[in-house]
Amino acid sequence: MMTAPVREEVENTLLPCSFRGVQFYWEGGSIVGGRKATEGPIVVSDEQIISDVGLRQRAYSIRGLIAVRTQVGEGGESTVAQTYADHRRTLLAALESSEPATFVHPIEGTVTGLVARSWSLDETFSELGIGRIGIEFIRDTTRPTPVVEIGAADLVAETAETARSTALAEFASKWNVDPSIVGAYEEGLAKTRDAFAAVQRSADEAQTVASEINGFASAISTATADAARLIQTPLVLANALAGVFDSLRSIYPTAAAAFDALALGFGYGGLDALPDSDSPSSIARRQNVEAMNAAMNILFLSNAYEAASGLSFLTLDEIDRVDAVLGEQHDALLDVVDAETVDALEELRAAFSDLLSAARLTAYRLTRENVSPTTPRALAFVLYGSDELAPTLAALNGRYSYELLDGETTVLSS
Repeated sequence: MMTAPVREEVENTLLPCSFRGVQFYWEGGSIVGGRKATEGPIVVSDEQIISDVGLRQRAYSIRGLIAVRTQVGEGGESTVAQTYADHRRTLLAALESSEPATFVHPIEGTVTGLVARSWSLDETFSELGIGRIGIEFIRDTTRPTPVVEIGAADLVAETAETARSTALAEFASKWNVDPSIVGAYEEGLAKTRDAFAAVQRSADEAQTVASEINGFASAISTATADAARLIQTPLVLANALAGVFDSLRSIYPTAAAAFDALALGFGYGGLDALPDSDSPSSIARRQNVEAMNAAMNILFLSNAYEAASGLSFLTLDEIDRVDAVLGEQHDALLDVVDAETVDALEELRAAFSDLLSAARLTAYRLTRENVSPTTPRALAFVLYGSDELAPTLAALNGRYSYELLDGETTVLSS
């Protein structure tokens, strides 16, 4: 039988269980694997021939819970963070999607290319608000994951989701505010509240959708008020971080507004003063700060990649600017996260690079031309056959649409 200290150590290494980015509570499960082997008889012999025809792909049987999620405020009041019906609907939709997706197993980690072959949900009147779900996952090896048939922006979204799940799993494996670590709880609480404040700043710095801002404000204020409880369980804290970013994404009216606001979060924690002692408590506290910084930066980056995939690029300069901003943040993270998270980030970067390659085929170059005095509208007709780009020509040259362009002028060239 496992002793209490050993059990606690194992529990602290468990990752947040999720499928297609939707987390749920893990109770247990089993894995089936092995080799694909065929048996052949040998005539007039007691022996047989075993032919190995390859690896049998693992199948995962998972037992989990769908449950109403509550959180307790500083005043002791209990509020519902996610209703049972919402959790149920979101998870079942993820399970019934036809495309292979990423499953984060609490012990094994990230497993790609899985589909839910079947699931069963048991609900009883005596346990309202709790659903016991059994899921059979199998791997689709006939096509890569993400699926190549989906659009470039969808591929960016899929790989961004994988990067977030992987990064949060790494975060949960490193976060530790055990009372035995001097100062860890107090510093962890302050750091968590600072992280939520950084998300709030990204909302404050952009135009927002009025109908969505109240939902975000409620989510971020509840998470901040509940930080003292959240930090004590790494999986719960990881889920809360993911939740506030999910809410944040809904408040931006345009992809450009979302990208600009999310990019403000790049480099989060870069000015933190880390404990410089080699004592066990200093090492643990430093690890907490570094884990939170890495997780937050990846959450900002992955969401910014998704926002950038929705941009309409007119010029190559615009493409290069966005690519440079994302690339700098991406490269800065590769040395501070584990290999599995690095792989997820590289897949996200590759998916976005493919999207930009396609965008470059239709984007204009900025060039300089000498023109006789003319209006932006007249010049647009001459160069492009319509006046659609007249406002752009005026803006590129610091003119109003009714002002004349004369001499060396910035124009769009294919």
